[in-house]
Amino acid sequence: MASNFFVVQHYVKPGQADAWWGKVSAILGNEASVEAMTQAHLEHGFFNHTFMPSSKEGPIFCVWEAREDLTIEDFQTFIDGPDGVNMGLPALHNITHQLDTDLTGGQVPFERKFD
Repeated sequence: MASNFFVVQHYVKPGQADAWWGKVSAILGNEASVEAMTQAHLEHGFFNHTFMPSSKEGPIFCVWEAREDLTIEDFQTFIDGPDGVNMGLPALHNITHQLDTDLTGGQVPFERKFD
């Protein structure tokens, strides 16, 4: 079995954009903070391959990968939890879709982070 890929639609909840973008901008503007966040995600078994905001108010789209032993339920718990993308705020509503790589002939959107 191989790792799993997820596409997430993040919707910014009303009144939360400024607080959330303030937190995420501080992280993205600091290489050490990005590395620390990435390492924390990896410790949970997840890796964010891409972050694609369409506007400050969203939606935001991301592609994540999970170790092979982690399910969509595990991922949803992580992404909604304190170590996920909300960063302790009640800011984002996260809708998760698992890619069915059987339908793509085994092709994945990014080179696998987890073997």
